[in-house]
Amino acid sequence: MITLSERDQQRLSALVALKAGQISPSEAASALGMSVRQLRRVRERFDDEGVAGLPHRGRCKRPANACPPELAGQVTSLYRERYPGTNQEQFTEFLLERHGIDLSRSTVRRYLALEGIGAPMPQKRSRHRRRRVRRAQEGALIQMDGSTHDWLEGRGQHLTLIGGIDDATNKVWARFYTSEQMNGYFEVIRTIVEENGIPAAIYTDRTALMLSERRTEKQEKYLSHLSKALQRMGVALIQARSPQAKGRIERLWRTMQDRLVSELRAIDVKTLEGANRALAIYLRRHNMRFRKEAFNPDPAWRPWDLALGVEDTLCWVFPRVVRLDNTVTINNQVLQLEPGADGASWARKRVSVHQRPDGSLTVLHQTTSIPHRLYSATSEAESAA
Repeated sequence: MITLSERDQQRLSALVALKAGQISPSEAASALGMSVRQLRRVRERFDDEGVAGLPHRGRCKRPANACPPELAGQVTSLYRERYPGTNQEQFTEFLLERHGIDLSRSTVRRYLALEGIGAPMPQKRSRHRRRRVRRAQEGALIQMDGSTHDWLEGRGQHLTLIGGIDDATNKVWARFYTSEQMNGYFEVIRTIVEENGIPAAIYTDRTALMLSERRTEKQEKYLSHLSKALQRMGVALIQARSPQAKGRIERLWRTMQDRLVSELRAIDVKTLEGANRALAIYLRRHNMRFRKEAFNPDPAWRPWDLALGVEDTLCWVFPRVVRLDNTVTINNQVLQLEPGADGASWARKRVSVHQRPDGSLTVLHQTTSIPHRLYSATSEAESAA
């Protein structure tokens, strides 16, 4: 039994009328939307095969470039067993990178849909907002934030991803920490500076990490250590007043809470150290895939030209006045300062104690580093004896 489509039925009616002399070949061709030459071929096939010659030759035939039927089962099995919850575009990338299966996203989506597997993260409709124009130069603006999330999906502790994204190019720098902490911001900014130079501005929210809310008399007195470090570097600090205001990095967190979580799940990461190793590999691929070209090819990075090094600038800084016994205290520890040039005393001098992210301490008088040691009453008594 031959089933004719609506198009085939139109062709049959036109050919019957043409054969009966009711219409001319040009009229039949015009009615069917084809040339007279094509009509001639269709009529010859109709004369030879009858109604069976009207349907398209490819109907009910398997395409030459069709994927093997067993491939659909392999794809759905991989998704269920190794990549559950992964978004379909990233799963398509995994198939090619890790299993050598080269399929289009639409094919993968179709295979999964046949098994009742839909997209894991449906898009929500949001209210209309106007997009802010990107900065023209790389290094002109870095958006920074921290994202506390169950990155390991219960396989380990909750972690916080602290990172920054360049506004002009979408390049990302990030690292995992046990919590949102000042040292994390110090280390990520240090990585950015050592790789590229000093950015013109950093854009972040109004957290206590960046700027204390106790600003009644002198704002500078209550600036956080990170804000002061940025001031010393000549970096403008721009404060966002809502999550939507820093939308670029908020979208980055959504992307990474999808794609990065799938990566960590696929290789069964359970620790902070393992998460940071996997993150370094992920960021290389992420930056290759999502990085954009800046409108202005001349970057805005500035070379490091400060008297102090990066490690003594991006750190906790505590001002102190040296006691008469040439000691200063920090974190309930007493630091004994060694004599200066020609045995000079540091008593009553104003110094700064710099605590680096790794916990090491440096004592500076202006830009001069002062040798020191940790004072211990027990060791001093033993030395005196």
